[in-house]
Amino acid sequence: MEDSPRQQPAVIYALAEYIRSHAIKKPSKADKAPDIEAALSVLGQRDPAHDGDRPIDLRGVQLAGVDLHGADLSRANLAGAVLSHGNLESAELSGADLRGASLSGTILTGADLSGANLGAAALNDAVLIEANLSSARLDSAQLKSADLEKADLRNASLHKTDLREADLTDVKLDGADLTSVRRPEGDLPTSSPTPTPPRQLPTELAQ
Repeated sequence: MEDSPRQQPAVIYALAEYIRSHAIKKPSKADKAPDIEAALSVLGQRDPAHDGDRPIDLRGVQLAGVDLHGADLSRANLAGAVLSHGNLESAELSGADLRGASLSGTILTGADLSGANLGAAALNDAVLIEANLSSARLDSAQLKSADLEKADLRNASLHKTDLREADLTDVKLDGADLTSVRRPEGDLPTSSPTPTPPRQLPTELAQ
């Protein structure tokens, strides 16, 4: 699509429509759907600057086990999509609509999900090491046993999010909304330790 940026919105619309119409049910083991994989590859490698105002519409697609490593699906509508046990490592999903999506067991290491809407999404056992979830909406999302080591959750909304048994080592939570969050055992980690106040010397020694 690099040679036809003006046609890109029409092309991605047609590709997304094709994927939706052919990925509405779980594929059998015999059906590898190489045409769908090819269409996804084109979408993931496009230049988003030529997308126009219409986001990629992949609502409700059944793509369990899909390999979208490094794909750019920023602002895509993936609400209700099944992407469980897939590979989305280093994927660009900033601003994407992933409400109610299934991402359980999915590899999202280093993925950019900043500003994404993951409300009520299933992310149990997902790998989100060093993922960028800043300003993301994770209200009522399921993150049980997810690996969030060094993930960036600054200013994210985690209202009623299930974080039980999740690995929160070195996670960044500055400004995050943790209202009614279902926590792992113990307190949630803080992004930066509280500084120790300087010791005051006795008056006679300070002079």
